Amino acid sequence: TGKITPKQVVLISGTTSIQQVERCGPKACAATKDIMHKVANQIDDEMIEFSADVFSRLNKQDEGREGHRAFVEKRKPHWMA
Repeated sequence: TGKITPKQVVLISGTTSIQQVERCGPKACAATKDIMHKVANQIDDEMIEFSADVFSRLNKQDEGREGHRAFVEKRKPHWMA
């Protein structure tokens, strides 16, 4: 009938999310997974600050700098090349 079912929406969303995660650097993916496990069902100021601190540190490392350079230069980062 041309209608998208709720199950299809979830599958499409999940596939899109996975594709987005696969483009991230390996350390960023690991940090995201760690944060997700620690946050579980709690979102409060402490967890937000913790997450921001982790990603701030990652952005200052080689992988983070490469990701920013690749974005500015409109190319894939070296971990995807």
